[in-house]
Amino acid sequence: MKNNPLSIAIGFVLLVIFGLLMFVYQVRTTEVAVVTTFGKPTDQKSEPGPYFRLWPVQKVYKLDKRVRNLEGGEQESTTSDNYGVLITCYAGWAVDNAGEFFPRFDRGSHSAASVKLGEMLRNAQKQVIGKHPLQDFINLDATKIKFDQIEQEIFAILRDQCKNQNYGIDVRFVHIKRLNLPGSNTATVLGRMTSERQNLVTKIQSEGVAKAAAIRNNAETAAQSMISQANSTALAIRGEGDAQAAALLAEFKRNPELAKLLLDIGALEGLLKNKTTLFMDLSFPLMEYLQKRRPDGASLKP
Repeated sequence: MKNNPLSIAIGFVLLVIFGLLMFVYQVRTTEVAVVTTFGKPTDQKSEPGPYFRLWPVQKVYKLDKRVRNLEGGEQESTTSDNYGVLITCYAGWAVDNAGEFFPRFDRGSHSAASVKLGEMLRNAQKQVIGKHPLQDFINLDATKIKFDQIEQEIFAILRDQCKNQNYGIDVRFVHIKRLNLPGSNTATVLGRMTSERQNLVTKIQSEGVAKAAAIRNNAETAAQSMISQANSTALAIRGEGDAQAAALLAEFKRNPELAKLLLDIGALEGLLKNKTTLFMDLSFPLMEYLQKRRPDGASLKP
């Protein structure tokens, strides 16, 4: 009985496929592969593509290198001023060094790593919260809430511990998800917030009174300065006028006729400036300026 060529071809293809499955493995973009030789990690592959292995001496374990989310669960911690808070944090982490991660967590178990990281996260947040007063978490002034700083402190502790312990884990971020107050502390905290608000109101009122007093004092000082300046200016003008009057008086004493003439003309101009019609006796002192005179200076009768 002759062998069927088709059967031989199929058998050869299956043999090739079986060989590839035994001696070649594929790494995807989301994976990192750990190669063990006689059960000990000897190599790791993080770049995607096909790789060769010595089966059955070598085995391949594939780990997911994508960022994974971890929630630490709600935990009660005590602030530096002895207030209890219930806080829940979450973190993002990924396998950074598969050669270190694989032997530390039950041949690369992500579940075992999550359990360990959860414990570390809770310890870190308890350590950090113990350094901060309650007002860093709950405050009437939003600019005094230090969530970002607290998250960064927890993140730094967790990241450094993973590196120092050679866990092969890269912690990417830590954030606060939820913050609550135990029932026993709620009334105390509300009372303290009410007191802080009242103190703030008192402070604002005091500042308002102080500013009003300062504005009033400044206005009074400015007014006094303006009055003093006006008095000084008036005194200077009065002195200048007195000096001019004294000079004119001295001139009038030297020329009494000129003084009389100027005074009479000024009085006459004052009477006639509004087109006034005058009825006066010839004996009126100003009549001599209104009468016609002859060339020889004698008065003519009107």
